[in-house]
Amino acid sequence: MNSKNTMERKTMDKAFSLLWLGSLLLLTACGNGSQNRNAEPVFTSPTGISVDENSTDTGYIASASDADGDVVSFSLSGGQDQAAFDIDARSGVLSFISPPDFEMPSDSDANNDYVVDISVSDGTDTVVQTVTIAVTNLNDVVPVFTSASSI
Repeated sequence: MNSKNTMERKTMDKAFSLLWLGSLLLLTACGNGSQNRNAEPVFTSPTGISVDENSTDTGYIASASDADGDVVSFSLSGGQDQAAFDIDARSGVLSFISPPDFEMPSDSDANNDYVVDISVSDGTDTVVQTVTIAVTNLNDVVPVFTSASSI
């Protein structure tokens, strides 16, 4: 190998070493890219609840935590029965738009289990949780008396 090639090789090795060292310092200064990574919100509310028929109140409140302390907001994002619900974006209160009737189910498969996807967002990341609201029967039949009363 001639001296010109040896000199070029040493110069390239030094340049590569400096480039590698500079990249390493940059990654270290940036925390390997993890220092600024936003944490996804995490649901803390259950995936289902039972509720009596004939009320728009489901008793379900979506809740989530965010490790970064970001404010979270809720929305409906899917599910077979999404059209039956409304959600308050700030409080997470889920409600029926119209009161369900156990005897005349209006959910997608007519089994009184209403399925909805709820999303939570911290402004950067969004997470989805599927929730089932099971509607239960109340004794809402008015009694009919067939005999005359005697006093």
